[in-house]
Amino acid sequence: MTRTHQITALALVALAFVGIARHHGTADPHRHSTEIDITESVTGGPTEKQSVELSEHGLAAVNDAGLARVAINDGRVESAKKFLAQTRALLDRIRKDDPPITVTMDVKQGRTPIEHRRTHEVLDLIPIMSDLQVVEGFAAPQDSPASAPTQDGKASGGPIPSVAPATAEQKTQGADTDAARVAARETAIMQAKEHLRQGDQQAAAKALQLADLMLITRQVNMPLAETTRHVDKASHLVDRGKLHDANLELKKVQDGLVITTTVVAVPVTDADGAASGAGASNAG
Repeated sequence: MTRTHQITALALVALAFVGIARHHGTADPHRHSTEIDITESVTGGPTEKQSVELSEHGLAAVNDAGLARVAINDGRVESAKKFLAQTRALLDRIRKDDPPITVTMDVKQGRTPIEHRRTHEVLDLIPIMSDLQVVEGFAAPQDSPASAPTQDGKASGGPIPSVAPATAEQKTQGADTDAARVAARETAIMQAKEHLRQGDQQAAAKALQLADLMLITRQVNMPLAETTRHVDKASHLVDRGKLHDANLELKKVQDGLVITTTVVAVPVTDADGAASGAGASNAG
């Protein structure tokens, strides 16, 4: 059962139990209805070392599929067959080395267990590439005397007060402050990266709080089953001499990659004490 099917089945189970609860509530008006509680936990899956190896093999497979496509366009059929064979071997290795996960679901009505289900499945999306971008957050500056609103709501006019040139001591203090700010941000970024590597976005956001930074991460995933189908079909088409169709089939390997973008941000307080939020978006 795929992940999508499982989630759909879970929703149907929830609806079924809600329907049963409503039926009992209607049949017995003195009976107090209790909400259905559904919990799901995931265990197993690849270790950190296995994840790195799976990513390396997945990226190499996608690259070899691209090289096979280039060879097809150049009319080098034997080279294309070689790259397709290498791609298929890498995909087979990923399937063999990808450990399954165990999904445990418990359904309760109040404190009464209703259902306990445990399933095993293999993750199909293989992360093959990721990048991280640091974006500086900032708050609106406090109102200065020159721009402070008057009683009629308009900014006050008048000359801008002059500012005395900074002394050598003030310049030194400013340089020290800038250096400390840079060091604090570098530390925050390193901590946030480590938290993201462990999958803890909340801890990553907390690490960035004092540095007024946010991170934008982008991860490219390869759907294993779909990629394998495209590679097999392309190999079959090359053997039959249908190079144009094989080229289009290999293009689907690149088009089928799933890109997930996540924004890890911390609310930055503005002059009025309001705060901005954080968000995440997926693209595929």
